[in-house]
Amino acid sequence: MWPDLINGSFELVGAYFTWRNWLQLRRDRTIAGVYWPTTAFFAAWGMWNLIYYPALGQWASFIGGVALVAGNVAWVVLVLTVKGETSEGLEGLAAYRYARRRLGFRVFWRCFFQDRITNLRSRFGR
Repeated sequence: MWPDLINGSFELVGAYFTWRNWLQLRRDRTIAGVYWPTTAFFAAWGMWNLIYYPALGQWASFIGGVALVAGNVAWVVLVLTVKGETSEGLEGLAAYRYARRRLGFRVFWRCFFQDRITNLRSRFGR
């Protein structure tokens, strides 16, 4: 019984960190230095554990596994959503938010539109 409680505790702590990752991604809306298929793999493995733990009678591990799988799946869904949000890519969105906070409204918009105009002129040869 105690190995199940220990494993279930690890699953719950992992679930906390996974949901914390989800919250941070939701706030930042940027992905850097993360290979999302890794989390997708561990979500699939966690789904297998949801079948495996009850077969062994490990209910504490099952409860922790449910929370962990839910966090992993939610994170992967959010990553796929965030990846498709902007045509500029995620780096552009993060830079936009950072610059707007640091520069102030007027300076930011002047720089933002000047950059866009320069890009259009270089694209069309003017």
